[in-house]
Amino acid sequence: MFAKLVVVLLGLGLTSGALLVNRQHRIDAAVEIGRAGERLRRQEASLGLLRAEVAKAVRPDLIAAALDGLSIKDGVEGWKAIPGRFDLVPLRPLAQAEAGR
Repeated sequence: MFAKLVVVLLGLGLTSGALLVNRQHRIDAAVEIGRAGERLRRQEASLGLLRAEVAKAVRPDLIAAALDGLSIKDGVEGWKAIPGRFDLVPLRPLAQAEAGR
């Protein structure tokens, strides 16, 4: 009878220990997911800042000035915009004409 009681108590102890370990793993996983989300948010914020810096640095007037300042003119016959790129400059007269209708 004593041996049965010891086996039952050991079984309950091992079961509760396994449940506690499982619970701790779930908590650790939740914390790691939160940390990963925070890292992702910080990286997206820094990516937005880098995109803004790139957009500021590649303005068409600065690119044209850089191309005009090239000492090697081989293959560079003036600056042309990228075809198919959305540009508001050609749309302004059209928008003004439509507004006057």
